[in-house]
Amino acid sequence: MRGDGGRLSPSPQSSPIKGGEKQLIPKINLEEVVVHLSSGIAALAACLMIGKRKGYLHQLMSPHSLPMTILGTALLWFGWFGFNAGSSLTSSGLAVSAFVVTNTSAAAAAITWAILEWRYRSTPTVLGTATGAIAGLATITPTSGFVSPLSAITIGVAAGIISYLAVSWRPFSLSTFSLSPQLTNALRK
Repeated sequence: MRGDGGRLSPSPQSSPIKGGEKQLIPKINLEEVVVHLSSGIAALAACLMIGKRKGYLHQLMSPHSLPMTILGTALLWFGWFGFNAGSSLTSSGLAVSAFVVTNTSAAAAAITWAILEWRYRSTPTVLGTATGAIAGLATITPTSGFVSPLSAITIGVAAGIISYLAVSWRPFSLSTFSLSPQLTNALRK
């Protein structure tokens, strides 16, 4: 990469490696690599400068405004239709399929998260359901338009289960999956 008037851009030498007639790295878009790499490094630098939250690992940190969280989830869900279905660039069966499986996967993940919270925390929460929906949206995106609605349900359920367990099994979690208090205190030190 080279600097180009304050903007990062791929250099001519950073083209994909070629082996004879065949490309070893087919269809790589170096502009996306530069954008994502520089954004990731900037985010990491910002996190290191800001530091940890006060009370992190010692108290529950739920969002300050649940209605805003739900509004954000609804806007994200609506926008995701345009992202997934609009990726086909036509009004075709592929776009319809992408639209249907996007909604199906998000709904399946949201319901799965709510069921898991009901089972292990005795009450489902709106925040958890919204989190499950976003996990379903993110998980279906790579396959959107190329899987059936039944497969989208499977992907959504898997997204709901895996993301719920990833959040619940932290040593400082307040869920029923928590480690023993002695082990949790030892990990905090």
